[in-house]
Amino acid sequence: MGEDKQYNAKDAPEKNPGVFTFNGQPVSPEAYGWQAFYSDGSSLLQFDGATMLFHRFSEIDQSRLRTFKMVSADGTKNLLLDFSEGMKLIHYYRNVCLQFGTPQEQRFKLYCFGYQKGDQKVIISIWPNGEVSVGENHPL
Repeated sequence: MGEDKQYNAKDAPEKNPGVFTFNGQPVSPEAYGWQAFYSDGSSLLQFDGATMLFHRFSEIDQSRLRTFKMVSADGTKNLLLDFSEGMKLIHYYRNVCLQFGTPQEQRFKLYCFGYQKGDQKVIISIWPNGEVSVGENHPL
């Protein structure tokens, strides 16, 4: 499935070593990032460690998409979704606040991705503890 590119400090631009950028502006890494693998063997990383560039979801060429991977920042957790003709990739973040305004208030981010094919929709949500839920919609 193509070679995975890993961040290496020696590959970082001299101006801002170790800082990902988009249109010259710094972008903070996420707990999970994506990688799109194409039918020709090439790939696109959301956080490209070789160039230190941040890529937007809209840059993914869905017409050539073969596999979509979510990978944890430390590289220990990978979730892959293989694509076939007619599947449309879905990806978004869900910022959650539970028990708002109370001493038990909790805030966290869900990393959601999946696909739609015709009337069928599947959403995979990654929780802060690494657990995964799968359904037709996000769980909250």
